[in-house]
Amino acid sequence: MGGVHQYTLTMVSALAGTDWGDHDFILFSTVPSPDLRDEARRHGRTFVSVTPRACAFELLRKPTLRYARIALKFALYKALKRRSDQELHEAFLELTRRIVARHRIDLMLYPRIDFETFRNEVPFIACIHDLAHRMYPGYPEVSAGDLWQWREYFFLNASRNALAIFVDSEIGKEDVLNCYCVEPDKVVPLPFLTPDYLDEKVSDQLLQETKSKFALPEEFFFYPAQFWKHKNHINIVNAIHSVREKTGTKLHVVFCGGKVEQWGEYDRVMNAVRDLGLEEQVHYLGYVDDRYLAPLYKLAVALVMPTFMGPTNIPVLEAWEMGCPVITSDIRGCRNQAKDAALLVDPSDPADIGDAMMRIHREAKTRRRLITKGKQSLAQWTAVDFKKRVLQTVEAASRKLDQEAARHWTITPFCEIAQQQPAPIAAPQIPPALPAATRGLDRKRWPLISVITPCYNSAVYLEEAVQSVLRQGYPNFEHIVVDGGSSDGTLGILRRYPHLRWLSLPDAGQSDAMNRGFRISFGEIIVYLNADDFFEPGAFFDAVQFLETDKDARMVAGMCNVAKPDGSVYVPAFVPKTDFFHMMWWWNAWFPINPTSYFYRREVQEEVGGYDVADHYLMDYDFLLKVSLRHDIRVVEHVWGNFRWLETGKSFTRPADLTRRAVSKKYFRRLSLPQKISYYRYYIAHRLDAGDNGNSSLVARTTRKLLAVAD
Repeated sequence: MGGVHQYTLTMVSALAGTDWGDHDFILFSTVPSPDLRDEARRHGRTFVSVTPRACAFELLRKPTLRYARIALKFALYKALKRRSDQELHEAFLELTRRIVARHRIDLMLYPRIDFETFRNEVPFIACIHDLAHRMYPGYPEVSAGDLWQWREYFFLNASRNALAIFVDSEIGKEDVLNCYCVEPDKVVPLPFLTPDYLDEKVSDQLLQETKSKFALPEEFFFYPAQFWKHKNHINIVNAIHSVREKTGTKLHVVFCGGKVEQWGEYDRVMNAVRDLGLEEQVHYLGYVDDRYLAPLYKLAVALVMPTFMGPTNIPVLEAWEMGCPVITSDIRGCRNQAKDAALLVDPSDPADIGDAMMRIHREAKTRRRLITKGKQSLAQWTAVDFKKRVLQTVEAASRKLDQEAARHWTITPFCEIAQQQPAPIAAPQIPPALPAATRGLDRKRWPLISVITPCYNSAVYLEEAVQSVLRQGYPNFEHIVVDGGSSDGTLGILRRYPHLRWLSLPDAGQSDAMNRGFRISFGEIIVYLNADDFFEPGAFFDAVQFLETDKDARMVAGMCNVAKPDGSVYVPAFVPKTDFFHMMWWWNAWFPINPTSYFYRREVQEEVGGYDVADHYLMDYDFLLKVSLRHDIRVVEHVWGNFRWLETGKSFTRPADLTRRAVSKKYFRRLSLPQKISYYRYYIAHRLDAGDNGNSSLVARTTRKLLAVAD
């Protein structure tokens, strides 16, 4: 049973069982669903079927030649098992509107977003369970063919027009706010509940029946998931092989769920099982009826779920409900859901997964602790809490609806989205492996670095920037790209690298993109990489080693080359000056000239604030001045970055009135009186040198002598 279906049942139960006074609760269903129909009728509520069959009867109420042709086309598509087309979608939508209109609906709530969500033009509340196509676009299950475009079409238009949006967690809310820029108050976290078909008190008879029916081993790890690539079955297989090779222990794993043969992941996993000789240790049960899920959890030594996607996952809740320990991914969203009630692993590292499985296998104390913590986590969010939040949101949406004179619907057509977003690459490329020198490093010993790249129409240089991060070989980083809605092939490059997290939507300029990237980052250490710049090899290890050695250091700056468009060195690096007084000398560039050359602890930006959104050109100079007022910026005499000097870049195209002098002027009052006097002395000397053509005037020569005496 799918998570969305169970979520819908829970929501229907909350709404149908509420006294709505003068209003009625009507349940519309676009799929045949006895469960939903029975739940509605149990509470004495109206159930309306909007299935293709119901629409066929609607056709008979007002038959036309157009509808006859559409009905014939639909029958042929079903017989030939072909996908339907836009005309069929539009016809179905038109018929759905006719059915809904007869019931004079004031407010709709959609547990799942589809065409009718925003095309019915009935005020609505929507549920967005994930934005995987935005956060993890490299996976074919969310981006192959035109999937990416359809998901974007649904979620963009639904979020824009909804009265309220339910998401699964605070992380889910963060994703919606960053991807679609909706009002924060409109997005309401509504975490999942455990399915009601799970009963912790499983009879001995059902346990024995389950063991016998599926020929289960005495001890096994359980993973109920369809064979999507992001579900990461392959690394569980690699993990138990790694354990067997290292320790001789044969761990068993039980998979159940659909094969999803569309992209060949099931075959890939099973081929690996055969190649590694794990046929006795891997057990695939196929699709399992709901009645057997509870005993499977009960019999399992642990749930192992090293998924590459979040934000939250229902099997984790199911395992906690059944007293089953949990192993899940140490990634954004999953770690927020699990907290200390699971063993967290690197989903890309089979050895790390295998180590966690061995801990569960060997340590009864760890199993008991995780079971207790899981029960405590479940107790923090109950069915009462769920119902209360649903009702509060519905009531708030109703009040908002009463206050509106008229609803304004803003729909971006699919054809426009298809033009703006290039089709995803069918076979996403995997980033190159880490260099041999870093293999075997414990990534958890190294602090997480967040690399944040703002970009707009940067396809010419972006891939080199991404590769310069990968070539670092650093084992613990996240790379976030915040794109301003490019139309030059930038998104095609981003989709080639599944490790990237990226957003693409209009913004208020580079500073806005930088701040947005910081808000969705998790790193202990922050570094910015413009899309046309690139790092020098070893920069990450160098910066981290310094910051880890000097715990008092908040920010460290290295040296930076100025590069030609082809990447060769134009101006070699110099040792930057990082104290406030010298950085105020706007007439030179002795300070760190590019963000690729400085790394800082997260709390620095949290303390001084983000980059000035009103400044799209010198925001980094302004940021350095703000930091230097509060912290010593340490210097390391190693080259860390390359700043590409382009005639099309901002350094060339900056308006005349936006100068470093204008920025430094804001901070001049922070100088002491002696510093102000020195400042003007050096400035006058600079002006004299700048105006010297070999024919110095008497005044200039005299002024130089006076400055020399003052020194």
